[in-house]
Amino acid sequence: MPLRTANNPLAEATLLAALKPILVPNTQLAAGSTSGTGLELIYVLQKYAMSIGPFPAVLLSSGPQVVHLCSPRAYDGTHRVIVSYCDRWDLQTIPIDTIRQDIAQDLERMKANLENYLAQNRGFTVNSVVYPIEIIATDLSGYRKALEKDFPGLSLGCRELTIDFGIMPYAVR
Repeated sequence: MPLRTANNPLAEATLLAALKPILVPNTQLAAGSTSGTGLELIYVLQKYAMSIGPFPAVLLSSGPQVVHLCSPRAYDGTHRVIVSYCDRWDLQTIPIDTIRQDIAQDLERMKANLENYLAQNRGFTVNSVVYPIEIIATDLSGYRKALEKDFPGLSLGCRELTIDFGIMPYAVR
């Protein structure tokens, strides 16, 4: 028996890949990158690759994805995206307070980039398909050390921007 196609019109990989070029324009991450775009410093579901790459860096990952039945053959849902912005503080000559300020400013810029994009577009377009989506809530974490449990000796300062997206109703095929 063949597997049926997924009903969720905006799968994790599609959403995270669509976010990558939207978040980074006009950020310090982009300005300080080799390419000038910052795209090579954003990792989609690649925590290990980020840990061995250059910093600062951003990891895009997913939190819970919740689907709700809204009619006998239609669903809507929410998808949580976690934008983890990290920078090494042990190899830099600037104070950690400056690193934290840079991270905070870039996360605010990324949030503004996304809000502006969705104000002008009703969703993401991937391969000529429009995926309607809206921001339900955002949450900016406090500062924390990260990845030290997974990768000993990697001294990072990190902060997370959590974005809850509302996926517009879609029909079951």
